[in-house]
Amino acid sequence: MKVVFVSTTFIDKNGISTFVLNNATYFSNKLNVKTYIVSPNIVDKYTRDLLTKNNVHLVEIPFRKRKPLKYLRILLNFLRTNNFDVIHVNGNSSTMGLELFVAKLAKIPLRISHCHNTKTGYPLLNKLLKPIFNFSVNCRMACSQEAGKWLYGKKKFFIIDNGIDLNEYFPSSTSREKIRERYNLTANDFVLINVGCFNYQKNQFFLIDVISSLPSNYKLILVGEGTNLLKIKKVVEQKNLKNRVIFVGAVNNVNEFLSAADVFLLPSRYEGFPFSLVEAQAAGLPCVVSNMVTKKVNLTGMVKFCSLKDTKNWNNEILKLKRIDFYNRLMKTKKIDSLIAEKGYSIGTNAVTLLNIMKNNLENEI
Repeated sequence: MKVVFVSTTFIDKNGISTFVLNNATYFSNKLNVKTYIVSPNIVDKYTRDLLTKNNVHLVEIPFRKRKPLKYLRILLNFLRTNNFDVIHVNGNSSTMGLELFVAKLAKIPLRISHCHNTKTGYPLLNKLLKPIFNFSVNCRMACSQEAGKWLYGKKKFFIIDNGIDLNEYFPSSTSREKIRERYNLTANDFVLINVGCFNYQKNQFFLIDVISSLPSNYKLILVGEGTNLLKIKKVVEQKNLKNRVIFVGAVNNVNEFLSAADVFLLPSRYEGFPFSLVEAQAAGLPCVVSNMVTKKVNLTGMVKFCSLKDTKNWNNEILKLKRIDFYNRLMKTKKIDSLIAEKGYSIGTNAVTLLNIMKNNLENEI
């Protein structure tokens, strides 16, 4: 079988990229599937080396938003010359119909759409492209029931769980000490962490209000980049919180920062099924999250859901949480990771399920 994963967003530090990279590398390295990734951007050296190490073929083409006709022409030529069995397009709306229509022209038998969210930033395009999308797709997938119903309505779709490498996120005392020392965090500091793109959806402004009304030994690590980053930094300066809010940018060692933290926070306005929450739970962290996030993300009983209407409930939930001894955290996490794996959120289980669905549906299309 020959499979190509297509990302409609930049291959970067985001949920769609995590899904594509996790599954593509597992397909190639563990399941012996000839695997390609089409990226609408030039990827960083870390990602390029990861793909090379796992024998995943990378193709970089112009971003469709900037040069849509050139993007589609290059994509069509690429798909026609490589005789793929399956194309797996990842996005948030029926704008995936562009890639799927090109795949239909290229006569790829199995054309999969995979929805990763419950809203889109392009509602008009989503509506206009829905007929092309429905004409071109012949297998539908989603990260959650909510995401699938949002894009597909009553049409049949498969839910593919957002699996991760559980070993990668198991907490490390060495990583904890290294990160906390690097950012001058003391043993008395209670460290909160958020991982995500700085945008309207992820709503990091809310966390600045949260941290401002907590005791001074509560510190906040913000991991990521995005359009709202500079605005949030300005708010932090205005509120005199520079010594309590730590911006670390987009990093390749999120697992180490999770080891250094004591609580994970996610104030999203909407979500599909966030990888970051699976990763945080796999790292043994209690999580306080928006009640706009699907309750199914609570894989471990460690997730508390709070309203975004005010910060009082958030502060109360955070203050209830006491830092546990790190050895006890390690012991607890072993049981937690077994529970996550049993529920299907290990990348091994996830990728095998995905491949089996591909094989079964490909047989029906050939």
